[in-house]
Amino acid sequence: MTEYTTDKRVRPRDVSERPPSRRAAKKERTRRGLIEAAAEVFAERGFHAASLAEVAARAGLTTGAVYSNFRGKEDLFFAVIREMALPLDLGSDAATPWERLGRAAVLAARGVDLPATRRLLKLQLEFALLTLGDPALLRAFVDDLRGDRDDLAGLLATGGPAPVPAFRPSATELATAAIASLQGLLQHRFLDPDAAPEELAGWVVQALLHVGGLDRFT
Repeated sequence: MTEYTTDKRVRPRDVSERPPSRRAAKKERTRRGLIEAAAEVFAERGFHAASLAEVAARAGLTTGAVYSNFRGKEDLFFAVIREMALPLDLGSDAATPWERLGRAAVLAARGVDLPATRRLLKLQLEFALLTLGDPALLRAFVDDLRGDRDDLAGLLATGGPAPVPAFRPSATELATAAIASLQGLLQHRFLDPDAAPEELAGWVVQALLHVGGLDRFT
């Protein structure tokens, strides 16, 4: 059974650390080039139709370079999903966690029509289907997801009371938010049942309707 790494995304390096050696820097450039090439090839051809030879050629490298950095095509695809993801830009200013998260969400929504975002969505959908037939890959993906969730939970735990949003959605927009939230929760419940108990689904709908001001439409 194939095992997959679950290291978190690279975080800012401590200034006290030594800079990487030339060999390590070259290896990282090679690895990054393969990931970027794989993202292009997998999006164009589909994961199953694409070959590692095509990925290597797109990166200007040999197939041997692929196997010296990744255990196989699935491992490379996992690296694409982890490292090509567009993270929420929470910034590092003195704003409250709620303000930072809200601002990051708006910026993320604004970029949904960008070609890179559309390509990533296509890759994520195909990767999700792939994990259904590969238990080891699914476990690695869930472990990575838990790490991101814990990081965000740690930030939110320091936020204090959140203000009432200034934006007032229409009934249609409120319905869209409810459907999207439930769909996302169902996906998380499928992947990691303990993280998304059924009570959370009911709470999300009630919270959205309460904050959104459902009484305005009655």
